[in-house]
Amino acid sequence: MNNKNEPVYSHQVMGEPKSFPKMLILDIPNNDYLKNTIQSGIWFLKSTNNGPEDFGLVFHLLGDDIDFELPEYVEFILKFPSSCKHVISHPKIADDTLVFKTYAVHLLKLKCIMNDSFNLPHFQKFQPSSQFTKLQSLQQFSITTSGVEMCDDDVVDETWSSLYDKEIGLPEKKEQILQNDVLPLEPMKEVKSLKDHVQIVTLGTGSALPTIHRNVLSNLVRIPYVDDETKEVKFKSILLDGGENTLGSLIRNFGHNNEEQLKQIFDELELIFLSHLHADHHLGIISVITAWLEHNKHNNRKLHLIIPWQFNKFMTEWFRLELLTQNLNADRIVYMSCEQFIQNPRPELKQLKMKEFEIKCDDGISSDTVPKIKFRPLSEESMQKIFKDLKVQLIQTTRAIHCYWAYSVSMTFCLDQKETFKLSFSGDTRPNLKFVEIGHDSDLLIHEASLEDDLIEEALAKKHTTVVEAIKVAELMNCPKVILTHFSARFSEKHTFIESNEDYEKASQKMKAYLGRTVNNIFELRHNSRFTFDDMEICYANDLMIIRYNDVNVQKAQFAAINELSTSEDSEKQKVKDEKIMLKKSEKREEKRVQRLAMNRKRKHSAEQDPNNK
Repeated sequence: MNNKNEPVYSHQVMGEPKSFPKMLILDIPNNDYLKNTIQSGIWFLKSTNNGPEDFGLVFHLLGDDIDFELPEYVEFILKFPSSCKHVISHPKIADDTLVFKTYAVHLLKLKCIMNDSFNLPHFQKFQPSSQFTKLQSLQQFSITTSGVEMCDDDVVDETWSSLYDKEIGLPEKKEQILQNDVLPLEPMKEVKSLKDHVQIVTLGTGSALPTIHRNVLSNLVRIPYVDDETKEVKFKSILLDGGENTLGSLIRNFGHNNEEQLKQIFDELELIFLSHLHADHHLGIISVITAWLEHNKHNNRKLHLIIPWQFNKFMTEWFRLELLTQNLNADRIVYMSCEQFIQNPRPELKQLKMKEFEIKCDDGISSDTVPKIKFRPLSEESMQKIFKDLKVQLIQTTRAIHCYWAYSVSMTFCLDQKETFKLSFSGDTRPNLKFVEIGHDSDLLIHEASLEDDLIEEALAKKHTTVVEAIKVAELMNCPKVILTHFSARFSEKHTFIESNEDYEKASQKMKAYLGRTVNNIFELRHNSRFTFDDMEICYANDLMIIRYNDVNVQKAQFAAINELSTSEDSEKQKVKDEKIMLKKSEKREEKRVQRLAMNRKRKHSAEQDPNNK
């Protein structure tokens, strides 16, 4: 009723009914689902539940083995109204288009500073298809009563040339930068040692989560060796950890020229090492293994894995499902536990059935109540064969100071009959004297440096290493070259570089005093290192960086230029802002330090009062 007590009917207050075209999302993962999907008539039924409207937009999400150009599939598409738009997602028509323009510009600037250390990542210019609409990032569809309209205005339509013109604007260097888009994988022509051929590719250099400038951790190291028959220098590749989308980083970095270099990398890849079970280190490994199996399905090569035993359990269960739909042979994977290379290996924990687990969980499960399985090392004969195949002289692991079942590794490779190359990789850890021991006299150290030195309390709490600590580990190891990586998202774009021996000594003394007599204060150690800070070559890794062993030092001369990439336009305001942030960090750090020391005193007091300790 209105204010005049007159009845109000629906047709008086409602507009005309509007009818919108329907949208359908078809997900057909493989051929097993194809026949039932395209022969079903349910898509074209009109009822109260399905709605009387015609379809105006259909997304076809198709698996690799689906041929959308088959007459049967084309006939299925033609059954929809002629006005209906079809968007197809399939590797056959997927463009490797640029998505993150901010990162692309940042990398282009880095390449202008260090031209011989970066490829221009592989991507294709967006080209709309006339026959089918291809699924693209940032596509938009507007569904109105009059139909469906597609808008590609936000799709990044750039090339490296257009990005250079807009963002760099140095025409005299353009040809030099853009022509050097793919760095060679071949052995170098003039070298003093086989070690100089070693090539390190820091595919991902971030921690925890991907950011705009850094993906999570992954390192590819190409190890040279002299072929016994041809006497030519060839390469074996190893992967050290593989966070989310490691395969995507490999494709971007080596996918040029019909994936010519990518195929070479998969020909060379023979070993994957996984340091621990955090997602930012392992989430991309399965896809790399699957791609390796697909690439090498017509040969008899083996892929060796040194991984925590839990990941082998997961991998076995995963491939039971994935390989049901793929003609791949997972038996070609050679599994080795990280415990294989430790003097006193720990037993594995027995897997429990769900009911048994629930009972133990209700009773308060702990690692002490879970049955253990005695570790069974591989036979000496098997290990000798693996070492021969990998051209490895020695592999040693040690338990990292991070989480349970976390490891660091040192590997010594045979380059020829006389020369070796020792590589050490920290994984995630606090500075570790046992790692220093197994990594002593390494030729190259790849060490995490998650946090800058003023965040030492966070490093202690989360069991990570700061920059000055990582450099100190290299010094203790007598290692001449160190690559720092696994940076926190706080430093995704810039670093506070330690540029001189004076800065290093100052930072070391400050850290030594701060840590005091805590366990593993590596700055308290007395040692006779062959290398001072000025002797060492230190590189702060960036995503997709490609660097030869004899070029680790080239970044040092460019520290100032690299920092300029992220300098604020209003430097004075930024400086004031940074000072306020530093003050807050200092106050927070001191608060955490007081809490930590109080907790240590409480534990010590409790231990002294415990009669069992007397």
